[in-house]
Amino acid sequence: MKNIGIIGAGNMGMAIIQGLLQKGWKEKISFIDLSKQRCQWVYEQTGVVNKGSIEELISEAEIIVLAIKPQFYQETVQQLKYIYRESQILVSIAPGISIASIQQWIDEPIRIVRAMPNTPAVIGEGMSVLCFSEGYYTEEDRKAIHLLFESLGQVAYLEEYLMDAVVPISGSAPAYVYMMI
Repeated sequence: MKNIGIIGAGNMGMAIIQGLLQKGWKEKISFIDLSKQRCQWVYEQTGVVNKGSIEELISEAEIIVLAIKPQFYQETVQQLKYIYRESQILVSIAPGISIASIQQWIDEPIRIVRAMPNTPAVIGEGMSVLCFSEGYYTEEDRKAIHLLFESLGQVAYLEEYLMDAVVPISGSAPAYVYMMI
């Protein structure tokens, strides 16, 4: 497994950390969050140490997961512009933010995986839908991304133009299943 740096340790960031821990990849995980209290809490819950800065996190990560709210994406991506390496893969889990938008903000064609995990991922029973940007991905790259999201539940692949439809469907499906039970 590749080294994974997670930016943001909210509900989805924490779900990703916990999923990876269940797979036994503790030494491959690093994270950062703006809240020092949240960093301390995540450490107490998982034993995963917060990186001191975004630069430190990026310098060690091969896969960078943006697990932050969509309104912070542009600013964060633009910060990454100067420290991101061509060999890295950026994973976006934000609904409604296209691969083209991220590439425009960083101002160069980078490898981006757009992922839509749903809330049952928090208990390892989620469904994540993935799509890859244009560019070269090795079999190892694709496998690492698949394993990352498989740690949250099931994984499926779609073309990007269908990704915006995933959010309302996967977000509402658990409620409909609950109603049927």
